[in-house]
Amino acid sequence: MVVRAGEYQNASEAVRDALRLLQQRRQVDALKRKALRAQIKAGVDALDRGDFVEIDDADLDSFLERLAARTGV
Repeated sequence: MVVRAGEYQNASEAVRDALRLLQQRRQVDALKRKALRAQIKAGVDALDRGDFVEIDDADLDSFLERLAARTGV
C-alpha cells in the first residue's frame, strides 16, 4: 500500500524503515524504564530516610491539586 502510494520505492525499503522505527521506539521505551527505575529508587530511598509526609484520604485530593499546581502538571 505505501509502495503503491509512492511513499517508498519498494517493499524492502518500507520494511527497513518500519524496523528502524521499531528500534527507535524500543530505545525510547528503555530510556523511560531507566528513568522510572531511578524515580522509584529515589522514592524508596526517601522512605528509608523517613523523608515523607503522610496524607489522610480526606486530604488526598487537595494535596494532589497543590502538587500539580507546583509542578505545572
